[in-house]
Amino acid sequence: MAIRTILASAALAATVALAPLPAAAATAEATDKVIFHSGNIIEGKVLEETATEIKMLVVMGSMSAEMTYPKADILKIERDVVDATAVASSDIPDADVPALDARNERDDEADLDGSYRVYHIKLNGQFGRDISETPIRDSIEDARDEGATHIIIELNNTWQRRGEDLNDNAANFDEFSRAEAITPIFTEEIRTEWSNPPEVVFWVRNAMGGSAFLPFLSPNMYFHSEGRMGGVGNLAGMFGNMGDEVVRDKQESLRAGRARGLAIHGGYDGRIITAMTEVPYELWLRFERGQPVLIDNPDDVLPSDILLTDDGEDENADTVVELVRDEGNDVLTLRADTAFQMGISDGTADTLDDLLFDLGILQDSVVIEGRAERINDRWRTTIDRSERELRSLFQDYTEVPGGGDRRERARSRGQRSRLLDQMERILLRFGEAVIPGRIGVPINITWIEDQRNVIKAEAIADR
Repeated sequence: MAIRTILASAALAATVALAPLPAAAATAEATDKVIFHSGNIIEGKVLEETATEIKMLVVMGSMSAEMTYPKADILKIERDVVDATAVASSDIPDADVPALDARNERDDEADLDGSYRVYHIKLNGQFGRDISETPIRDSIEDARDEGATHIIIELNNTWQRRGEDLNDNAANFDEFSRAEAITPIFTEEIRTEWSNPPEVVFWVRNAMGGSAFLPFLSPNMYFHSEGRMGGVGNLAGMFGNMGDEVVRDKQESLRAGRARGLAIHGGYDGRIITAMTEVPYELWLRFERGQPVLIDNPDDVLPSDILLTDDGEDENADTVVELVRDEGNDVLTLRADTAFQMGISDGTADTLDDLLFDLGILQDSVVIEGRAERINDRWRTTIDRSERELRSLFQDYTEVPGGGDRRERARSRGQRSRLLDQMERILLRFGEAVIPGRIGVPINITWIEDQRNVIKAEAIADR
């Protein structure tokens, strides 16, 4: 974690200014807790509060960062919360207090037989459909039941559009909301529902689109040698020409702030997210005493610094050839070597054994044969069936005959009402993954309610 801490502390011209916490923060000092509608929880100290937003000093290990959050995203604020564990240990001499960042030094993780219990979850398929909160949550719960000390999340999402593979320049920041829905599983639920939380390790093979945000939820990140992470570089244009420019800028700023906050909460430099999501933004990499430092002020750049992203304007705009070759640098797409050089990735591993070796637990670990693969297979089968059923129900709805005498009209209304009920049940139960527009069915919950109102109006007119 030392590399990542140094990287964060080098953010001199960043959107967030990092600074060491005062010594008192290491004691049993009361903190404020902000609970978001998404389920995410941020701890620190509220500095300012207005009618629309709050500014907060967010605590991250031995560092802090000032962040601003819109109140519309906040469920509640708990002030002056004291950690009972911290109170109980606050009188222990500093020399006896274990390091906060001893992520690979937890001797108490080992079972009595001296082995670590590794639970391997493969997240394959389409993000937001096959990779969704329900199967992930079920797999994590199974890992808890199996007594896992380590959870390996192998992330390899499909990056396609209409069946065609996409390049690095393709982008879908819209999927960030799906990443936010998954976030509480790792930021809150594991911490509160496990008596001894496991080490969560993200192993990146393909993390493009919304899935690119998930690895930032853990301080433990590794890449496959062919791994890549990005595909979210369209934040600046995601609202197009819709509405007022000031409103568009504000909406983009809010989403950018939430994305940066997610990475910062995981111990990463928020400028990495800015470089991945926004054009224009210039970022360079420098090595000082062998350690990576990020530079985002052109006036501070040295000839030896490595350009990660340019401003993407005029002659700096990526050419068609560069985009086809995945050589563009208007936005940042992380590859295994770059992620390691930047201190984002802890290493590169092509097999599970390689990864366990890098973690230092290969000889003392047992890979648990849990239910993760069956859980994910069953989820995909369920979603496939639900999508087919929804298409069939909608087709039946459009073919229900109307007109006729009063009895026939009543029968028509009854048939349509039953079909609407069945479609609604599918959307309410599997709405996180069954997206009607994605399968060519132009409906949603609002449309269903509108159709019910039409049926009621027809019944009143028929009395």
